[in-house]
Amino acid sequence: MAKNLSERIAERVKKDPGKSKRSNRMIFVALRGEIEKALNDGWTVKVIWETLREEEKVTFSYQAFNRYVKQLIKNQPPIQGETVTDTPEKPSKPEGIKEFKFNANPKKEDLI
Repeated sequence: MAKNLSERIAERVKKDPGKSKRSNRMIFVALRGEIEKALNDGWTVKVIWETLREEEKVTFSYQAFNRYVKQLIKNQPPIQGETVTDTPEKPSKPEGIKEFKFNANPKKEDLI
């Protein structure tokens, strides 16, 4: 099967000895689908980086790899139809439980 353009570009950049931040980013983008799938499967960023490093698919540092994950995968807008909630819903308060309010000067009858 023929390789797609991103894979061909990644191979060409990998052969170039003068690597730069830009070429590292291009390599990451070419591997993004695989990385995203591994993250969705529950693998940690560090394990994914170590595996890709052993396979010599990436040669840049873990810090750079982690930064690319945050920038290019985790901070992406949701796919159409998905909903994202930034704050979890507050659990409802069980009936019969009063709220706690601190009173620095309590009444004697409240102290038991």
